[in-house]
Amino acid sequence: DLSFAIDLKTDNGIALHFNPRFNENCIVRNSKIDNWGEEERHGSFPFHQGQYFELTIACDFESFKVK
Repeated sequence: DLSFAIDLKTDNGIALHFNPRFNENCIVRNSKIDNWGEEERHGSFPFHQGQYFELTIACDFESFKVK
């Protein structure tokens, strides 16, 4: 299955887990500080196998913005 993952880590765990899954046409987002949180899967799936893409992750004190 084609997929990749980006994990932004802190001293306490994983602040952002970003995992596009081509076989499911979804992007799984989550975090793990003590335990894994509830997965987020809603939203569009903008990736296409074999096509280049640009990914931007912005963060502030309360959230991440991925585009």
